Amino acid sequence: MNTLPWSRPLTRADLDAWPEDGRRHELIDGCLLLTPVPTLAHQSAVGELSVCLHEARRSGDLVLHGPFDVVLAADTVVRPDLVVAPRAAYTERDLPVAPDLIVEVLTTNTRWIDLHVRFHRYEQAGVAAYWWIPTRRVSLRGNCKTGHTCRSRRSPATKRQR
Repeated sequence: MNTLPWSRPLTRADLDAWPEDGRRHELIDGCLLLTPVPTLAHQSAVGELSVCLHEARRSGDLVLHGPFDVVLAADTVVRPDLVVAPRAAYTERDLPVAPDLIVEVLTTNTRWIDLHVRFHRYEQAGVAAYWWIPTRRVSLRGNCKTGHTCRSRRSPATKRQR
């Protein structure tokens, strides 16, 4: 069993030493953040958004869905639902720079953290764009300069969640 070093903020090394237990482990400003396994509605929304972003991405960009580490500082390692950045910026292990886009699908378990804590930390780190999408209203439609059209609709799993 691991114990946390209470006398200092946590770092990437501490996070790496933590055993996997099925939850999402992240660090924000040296504080450990644990979130439960995502729901069906959440994962359905992430999947649909991933397809849309993949179709609309710029040449040379890579769209990844979590869990994948994005290192914003030595004491801040996050695992967003979706991340978009130039392919060349990624390593096999992580994305060691602020991405062009982070997308979080909101749930009741993470809503406050996503809207407040993550938002401010992403802004501070220089993330170019941060989208948060309510799980119950997954609807995305837009056009981009490449001429691609992206449309997402509510999935049956999302319609049932209240």
